[in-house]
Amino acid sequence: MAFALAKVGVVIIAILFATSFSAFAQPPTPITFISTGGVLSSTSTDGETISTVCGKTAGSVALTIEGRVTDMNMAFMNCASLKEVTIEDDVTDMFMVFTNCLSLEKVTIKGNVIGITSAFPNCVLLKEITFTQTTPPDMGAGATSTFRNAGRDVAEVVVNLPFMLKAKVSEWRDALISADLDPNKLTINIAEAPPKQKTKIGRLNIKQGKVEIKPKK
Repeated sequence: MAFALAKVGVVIIAILFATSFSAFAQPPTPITFISTGGVLSSTSTDGETISTVCGKTAGSVALTIEGRVTDMNMAFMNCASLKEVTIEDDVTDMFMVFTNCLSLEKVTIKGNVIGITSAFPNCVLLKEITFTQTTPPDMGAGATSTFRNAGRDVAEVVVNLPFMLKAKVSEWRDALISADLDPNKLTINIAEAPPKQKTKIGRLNIKQGKVEIKPKK
């Protein structure tokens, strides 16, 4: 009897600890980097370097990038501290910029991006990525690695696209199929897809307002 009561007590303590921990869980700390003349600053507005920011606790940073950036190649590669990213302006090239950001959950790109080759591989907790530009960014020869393993460890992945894929459709097909996600957990919203668009491209089936990946046969 005493053993049973002790066991119940341990369970109650564990539940209270978990509840208390979640109640005191802190939102990610906002950190901003500014670009001047197309060049991303080496320090944040608080004076921290990129390496210092990336060395913080996993999933503890909400990153904002302000100003047009010409080159962000590999700038935040292996940055485990990032949980959220907002890019406020135009970016010319995002080659491998968030590769291996293992805690990254949400990305919002408000400006126009020209290239996103290999931008998000191994972002295994990525739940949502939103583009706001009117034309699709280029993935080029690295399309198959752009989203590889992205969202692997989450229940649902949502990609919001306000643009039509058009000539880039083969790149996006290759990129999304190579991510090898469960087709039941990937939703791609095409905000302005015309009613008549319904195109099959490999296992990727594009319909009005939504893109579905068909299971492998």
